[in-house]
Amino acid sequence: MLTIFNGNDEVLVRAKARAHALSLQGDNCDFLVLESDTFSGAVFDESFFAQSFFGTSYVIFCDSVFENKEALEFFEKFGEEIVASSNNCVIAEKTLPVALVAKFKKIGAKILDFKVEKKDERKFNTFALGDALGMKDKKNLWILFAQARELGLEGEEICGVLFWQIKNILLAGTTKTSVEAGVSEYPYKKAKSFSKVWKREELQDSLLCLTKMYHDAHRGKGDFMNGLERWVLGVR
Repeated sequence: MLTIFNGNDEVLVRAKARAHALSLQGDNCDFLVLESDTFSGAVFDESFFAQSFFGTSYVIFCDSVFENKEALEFFEKFGEEIVASSNNCVIAEKTLPVALVAKFKKIGAKILDFKVEKKDERKFNTFALGDALGMKDKKNLWILFAQARELGLEGEEICGVLFWQIKNILLAGTTKTSVEAGVSEYPYKKAKSFSKVWKREELQDSLLCLTKMYHDAHRGKGDFMNGLERWVLGVR
């Protein structure tokens, strides 16, 4: 199956596309993310069309891959096979040319448009991101991370929110009062409730991972945002 989300409201398009892609991920289902600079027809083909002997299905989320000429040519060539597959491919794109939309509609792809006359000025709610992490709400965590990224938040700020929440949950799980933890009453109560779904080892490992990622990024080792996204997708 092929579903394409497009429109001039890039934040909304990506959020809707990511939410849809995650909703398709069930048991025994692998999830793959491909972007314009990482798209490979060979990788897509191997994952999407390969015959699994273990009943594994695939959801592939493609983010703005049509900016890559190879990717666009690949989807134009193999679009019908992708539509006919039992696996799912979800694409998020800027507004597509009318002719291209008509071409994909003709082969049976589902096209969803998100267009606005004028983009609203949006402020990002960092507390919502922290709450999604605390609840291990993977779907909203990824959507909110993507929104933060689209709205221009720096990796340091996003990492700080995630680190702060993990640290508070760890403190709340090992103390009896907010005074003992050195945290304000309201965030302490929330962190206390979140501590029920986290193991202490998970929290400790998360703090170490986020700290290492932060320092590595400042030493020029790896892409900070991509590393954070991989970490977010790995929350279980």
